[in-house]
Amino acid sequence: MPQTILRLFFWTFLGFWVAGCGKPATQYVGSATCGSCHSDAFQSWQASDHKKAMEVPSSETVLASFAGEEFNHFGDRYRFIKKDSSFVVITGDTAAKSDSFVVAYTFGHYPLQQYLLPTHKGRLQALTVAWDTNKEEWFSLYPDEATPEGDVLHWKSSNLNWNYMCADCHSTGLKRGFDVATDTYNTTWEEVTVGCEACHGPGSNHVNWAEKGSSEERDPYLTSAKTKVVPGVGRASTAELEVELKTCARCHSRRIALTEDFDHTKEYLDQYGPSLLQDSLYYDDGQIKDEVYVYGSFMQSKMAQKGVVCSDCHDPHTAKLRLEGNALCVTCHAGTTYDTQTHTGHETITDCVTCHMPTTTYMGVDPRRDHRFGIPNPEISALVGSPDVCASCHEGKGATWAANQIGVLRASTSANRSLVGQGPLQAHPSELLPRAVDALKKASPDALQKVERALGSPEISSIQKGSLLARLGSSPNAEALRFVLTGLKAEDPTERVGALRALSGWAGRLPAPDLSTLLRDPVKWVRLEAVSATLAYGATNWNEDGLSEVLQEYIRSQQAVADRPESHVNLGRMYESLSKFDEAERAFGVAVALDSMGAGWWLEKAMYLGRKAQRQPSAEARADAERAFGKAASFPDPLRSDVLYMMGLFLAEDAVRLPDAALVLKEASKLAPSNARMAYNAGLAHQKLGLKAEAEGLLSKASKLGLVEAEDALVIFYIQNARWPEAMKLNESLIGRFPSRTDLVDRKQFIAASSAAKN
Repeated sequence: MPQTILRLFFWTFLGFWVAGCGKPATQYVGSATCGSCHSDAFQSWQASDHKKAMEVPSSETVLASFAGEEFNHFGDRYRFIKKDSSFVVITGDTAAKSDSFVVAYTFGHYPLQQYLLPTHKGRLQALTVAWDTNKEEWFSLYPDEATPEGDVLHWKSSNLNWNYMCADCHSTGLKRGFDVATDTYNTTWEEVTVGCEACHGPGSNHVNWAEKGSSEERDPYLTSAKTKVVPGVGRASTAELEVELKTCARCHSRRIALTEDFDHTKEYLDQYGPSLLQDSLYYDDGQIKDEVYVYGSFMQSKMAQKGVVCSDCHDPHTAKLRLEGNALCVTCHAGTTYDTQTHTGHETITDCVTCHMPTTTYMGVDPRRDHRFGIPNPEISALVGSPDVCASCHEGKGATWAANQIGVLRASTSANRSLVGQGPLQAHPSELLPRAVDALKKASPDALQKVERALGSPEISSIQKGSLLARLGSSPNAEALRFVLTGLKAEDPTERVGALRALSGWAGRLPAPDLSTLLRDPVKWVRLEAVSATLAYGATNWNEDGLSEVLQEYIRSQQAVADRPESHVNLGRMYESLSKFDEAERAFGVAVALDSMGAGWWLEKAMYLGRKAQRQPSAEARADAERAFGKAASFPDPLRSDVLYMMGLFLAEDAVRLPDAALVLKEASKLAPSNARMAYNAGLAHQKLGLKAEAEGLLSKASKLGLVEAEDALVIFYIQNARWPEAMKLNESLIGRFPSRTDLVDRKQFIAASSAAKN
């Protein structure tokens, strides 16, 4: 079928689930039924990644060798055999200490294939020893670290659970079927892999229409053909962009489900909350860090803002690129301008993607391209610590050299000249976000000026603006509050969500804001974030018109993912905010029951018990909280510094336990050397105990990390120890930076008088 007809077909039948185009289909019919009419698309799909996302094991679908191979990973041994028609994985060292698992399904096919093993209570787990289909050998997804049973990365952990982590994007019409009371799954699907109806929606109504054979009645799912992208202008209609992106984004995004069952007739943001550009997932310039599945990366791009959609580059049925190499890029970008050595400055680079879509390898062997379509910027990469695409080829040259080379190149032609930066505050738009984020992290005096420039730029995408707003939650002040209040009224829901997250971060430091409008927002994702922010500030009058329903909607959204501990933590916090303490304690208990090896869940429970001990003081209540803190601290987890910090603050509430608190806080600071707040509190604890050397060292560390409270505390420490010159010097430094603080002037006079009296 010619490409133009394929594109028309895709848009015609993508409308299966577009709301308002007729009655939605109510039943799945299966890909084979679709293929009986749409044979070309069906045949294209047969060889696609979607078709092979998950399959029943057979000699055709299992790509690995199950011929008795053994694989040893830091003492964990695996053996792969075939028994009759079954493929079997044997784990353990000896016959007496081994378990056998029959492969239930294959998972993926290129460049690696994993295998799903049944364990207990309806769970399927993704084995982390996989088959490299290029090298044709077994390998570990975590080759450089031990992952013993109980570890968060062990294949039996909840993070490798197929039912929650993988199933809804590798199957069609999935129902997880989790029962929290019995901790059991009864997971079902309409089609084992990603079939036609995973994207187009249940097709029974379309089939009924086709079987009537009438040309008079319009197909209820017919949509108009897709309009063409105009180079430099984009697409006239944004409706197609939204329809297609919400189809692809459902799986090709890092997100949290807001409802239990996906409905093709509803909007993406009414069913999922996509991740913002947070530190654990993205670098400060927006480059991909963790596996984020394209959407959050692509939505940052100028491509998305100009109306480019996934199917402009990827065939929707084969999932392959429509054209190879630069032939694809020059369908929109003039080849005579951009596909030239004058533009690239390199004789050997022939692919646009080498510089504009660098790869990051996940799962050991699977390179994924960054879909920001970013401009190489060695200076920004050096500033924020993100990967420098230039350095991937020009090893050892350094960021300064590369930046100079790019500057010369950009100045040489009119096509490149518009990319030349003009200093930190007049930089190319792509620099605005990373410079603002870097300034916020360093608490630079001009941080909010850079934030304002980024938020005001029409070149900055909504996901970037929303993510930047969310970062303001760490340091409330009048100017930041102005940005956030403006963000709450933004047209794009992502910006409203970012502003709400900033407000949540200020809970306890600001009066409770009026979020009644956002609690009634037309977008479910925004409404639920508004509930979270409202709860953070304490209970509101949920019996007002409409608010009781949105609170119930929030509860249902958490129950929709009841197999995840974090959902029960959220419910626990909600019940605590509503003063329903029995329900809160039960919810925190469920969280640790679901993942008893998770330090974070034990920490949440411990902090709740600590607050309970404040409400109902008793030795028993404090002992319960301390035991929970101890449990959280027992795991070799990246959160251990946070666990020890919160435990230290809890212990410090009891004057008798202050020595223990000081030790725990000092250990937390040692584990997190860049955390100024931890060093500060550890310093205060040592100061109260009269341990001068330790106190000074910790407060000095926090001061050097930029914490103003620590500098104030250090001045007081010098005053208490009659070290007048040091007190005066540091106090003068503070006056120079904060001339409006009258307390610093008063303190200067006191230091001067005390020093004179001594002399």
